[in-house]
Amino acid sequence: MKSIFDGTIQNLALVFAVTVFLAVAGCMDPDEYKPEGPPEKTEPPDGPSVLLPVQDATFRCEYYYTVMLDWTGVDGAQGYEFQVNTDSTFSSAFPYQGFFPPYTFQAVCFPPITTYYFRVRAYSDAWTWYTDWSDTRRFHLVPVQDDTIFN
Repeated sequence: MKSIFDGTIQNLALVFAVTVFLAVAGCMDPDEYKPEGPPEKTEPPDGPSVLLPVQDATFRCEYYYTVMLDWTGVDGAQGYEFQVNTDSTFSSAFPYQGFFPPYTFQAVCFPPITTYYFRVRAYSDAWTWYTDWSDTRRFHLVPVQDDTIFN
């Protein structure tokens, strides 16, 4: 004689077997698993182009010598690094980081009556490196007539 539970146990066993099969079938083969890491970094886009100062601009400065620096923006840039130096090779130039165009640069620690060089590049965490440097611009600081600060 069959019990009422015989069919129920068989049904439960069948449901359990199907559930285990579906769970195992949905599992990934450990050899095929590749964890997601940080997104791939892309190559940086073209660098910015200098808008100001124009080549060989002369700035006559009385008390403070300020120079308007401006450049084209780069899509995706988180900031820009620029250099101003008296040497066109920028061998000892200090980089100024985090600025966005346009920027009024105060050449407080720079000697007057001198030729200067300026260049800029962009950066972003999404890029493998900085963009290329922009073209280099040359500009000059000179005192205004009768300015005693420069004497």
